[in-house]
Amino acid sequence: MSDSPAQIPLLIGVTGHRDLVTDELEPLRQAVRSFLLDLRGRFPDSPLQVVSSLASGADLLVTEEALAAGVDCIAVLPLPLELYRADFAGSADLERFESVLARCRQRLFCPLPANVPLAEFSQPGARRDAQYAQAGELIAGAAFILLAVWDGRASTNPAGTASTVESRLSRRAWLGAAERSAQPDLLPNLPPDFVYHIVVSRHGSPPLAGLTPLQAGYRSSPQGPLEAPFPATASLIGRRTSELNRTLRKNARAVQRHDEEIQLTGELAAPPANVVAVARLFSAVDWYAMRMRRAVMRCVYATSALMMLMGIFFLIYSDHRNNCTFCHYSILAFLAAFLTLLGLNRLAANLHWHRRHLESRALAEGLRVELFWAVAGVARDGMPAPHRALLKQAEPGLEWIPNAARAASLMLADVQSTGIVGGVEFAIRRWVGSPNDQDSDSQQLRYYGHASRARGALATLAERVAGIAVILGVGLAVVLGAEEILLGGSKGTEILLFGIGVFSLLAAVVDALVHKTAERELQRQYSYMHDVFLAAHDRLVAARTDDERRSILAQLGRAALAEHAAWLLIHRDRPIDRSRLQ
Repeated sequence: MSDSPAQIPLLIGVTGHRDLVTDELEPLRQAVRSFLLDLRGRFPDSPLQVVSSLASGADLLVTEEALAAGVDCIAVLPLPLELYRADFAGSADLERFESVLARCRQRLFCPLPANVPLAEFSQPGARRDAQYAQAGELIAGAAFILLAVWDGRASTNPAGTASTVESRLSRRAWLGAAERSAQPDLLPNLPPDFVYHIVVSRHGSPPLAGLTPLQAGYRSSPQGPLEAPFPATASLIGRRTSELNRTLRKNARAVQRHDEEIQLTGELAAPPANVVAVARLFSAVDWYAMRMRRAVMRCVYATSALMMLMGIFFLIYSDHRNNCTFCHYSILAFLAAFLTLLGLNRLAANLHWHRRHLESRALAEGLRVELFWAVAGVARDGMPAPHRALLKQAEPGLEWIPNAARAASLMLADVQSTGIVGGVEFAIRRWVGSPNDQDSDSQQLRYYGHASRARGALATLAERVAGIAVILGVGLAVVLGAEEILLGGSKGTEILLFGIGVFSLLAAVVDALVHKTAERELQRQYSYMHDVFLAAHDRLVAARTDDERRSILAQLGRAALAEHAAWLLIHRDRPIDRSRLQ
């Protein structure tokens, strides 16, 4: 097992022209170095990775500069190596390609269409262009920022730089092929994406009118102006990603212990390195989500206890301050509890426990689905709809979640098309589980069944405590009334009044706690998800082929992602770790 902590990379996609002008090459290298140094300075806690097709010209140049700066690179190749090498006209470019490829941390090959002879890709034409377009879409869809070394001119070539830029800016790269052709306006309410554009000339052609060579900046439309400021959305994505990476690195030992406990890929004989890497990343985010959940619930219970103490101290002061010295000073205890409550609420607000829990839980589920889909060979065409649902809120604070999931998906891209040997059975066993198998916490049937029962039991206990407190309060009120009528009052009146107040307060605080923690809603959610996984299990058992099972796993993954996305959007604006007193 690797000792390095799991981290979410920020992917820098590359697209650009091949026929660059010689006089602009060195200034272009300097511009690329400045761009990478700026990103590293903005987000020092997140590793950068450059994703490139390594084509002659801009792709090779940017990748060489990235490697020289110590940035890891991923090669996304549109064709098998024996065919792709033919694209390099001179031996110098081919040597550069081989040198850069050898230093890339991962090689990904775009799958070829089935039942098409390899010879049809050996010459320029529609088949070959489709492969280049596929690589461009993959890079544009996965990238945190797309770096375009581009003259700014439009092009009808689907494999060209202009098409890749347009795909990124319109967010079309996030859609599957079927959705792109059938519903080109599927995401009409989303703000445009952004591209970092370095303007270049091409042999025999200057840049588009209005642009000057080596001008650089961010753009949000193909025809719009270049903007110097770093996009606010990108800044927020980078900060949220870095926030998680920093925490995972700081708590590397605890994260590793959690990974060793669940041993997600332990059953696989020889899992691919990228599968192990994504499994470790899921385990790390899962640990983080559980940690944030514990912080939230401790804060919730402490808040309820402090509010209960405030009420008790106030009752003591109001009813008994003239009878004892301690009671006289109980108002100070009330103020101390109040100030502690304010401080706890401020701490929860500043550390964003509630937000971090919801977002990391949604990300963990996204990584889980990506992992098991890839291992089982489930076809993945575009970004899952639930991830797009997060973006449709036009809330930049949520965009880091699908950005991280896209990075993991790219890591698994070479596994997704075929899966691994025994992957379907592994996904069913470790993801879905069996109603009779209680051995693994990673099995969702076991998890949701246990969680549903636990939430229901907790809610029932709290409701009973509140009900008993109400009965006791009413009983004391009856005793007090009888005493007043029959005895005209006594020395025990103040004690009875105090008891009535305490039990009434206890009932109110417990009832508020049950409502605030949404225990019944959680029970229903977990029960629903248990039923979903149970139905999937039954269908998987009845399925006759692996293709049928993959189809069921695909539906199951979409259902799981949709449920977590809905839960996040519902609860993100009602933080349970803070009261309304702050």
